[in-house]
Formats: sequence, structure tokens, C-alpha cells
Amino acid sequence: MSKAAITLNVIYTVEPGRREDFLRALAENGVLSRVRQEAGCLQYELFSAVESPDRLVLVEQWDSQAHMEAHLAGPHFKTMQTIESAHVTGVDVRKFPD
Repeated sequence: MSKAAITLNVIYTVEPGRREDFLRALAENGVLSRVRQEAGCLQYELFSAVESPDRLVLVEQWDSQAHMEAHLAGPHFKTMQTIESAHVTGVDVRKFPD
């Protein structure tokens, strides 16, 4: 991994009762697996918050700022945004350089 690696924690607050719909939409569109195949993607994993069923955390790691920006301009990110708009009430993005 290069020194320029970028880690993002994306914290989703899903509409109450819509968690399974959100997860199903991600699976049906293959978003997670497709992003993992993008150039420079080191990690793209979605986790459930134990204490809050309506909170999910996406951990992303990119080997460079350029690869992360390419992802943000790409089709899989746009699909993710569409899915988010239908199921998510809040998104908190935290960026950590390694």
C-alpha cells in the first residue's frame, strides 16, 4: 500500500424499517462487488452497527486520492447514490489518510 492511501468511513442512517430494502438493493445491483473490482480499491466492506439496526458503516480504502476520485466520478458511485436516496436519511463521511 502506498503512503497516499485514503480510508473513508461512511456512516449510513437508514430509514427505520428500510435496512433490508437497502441491503437488497445493493445486492441486486452488485454495487459492493463491482466497486471492489475498481482500480485502486483496497477495501469496500459494509458493516452493521450492533446497537442500532438502522446504522451501517461502509469502510472504503483506496490506494490513492486519484483512484478515489475516479470512483466518485464512476457509474457504481452513481448507482450507490440512487440507492441511498431511496433508503437513507443521513450520511456521515469521515476521511482518514494513512
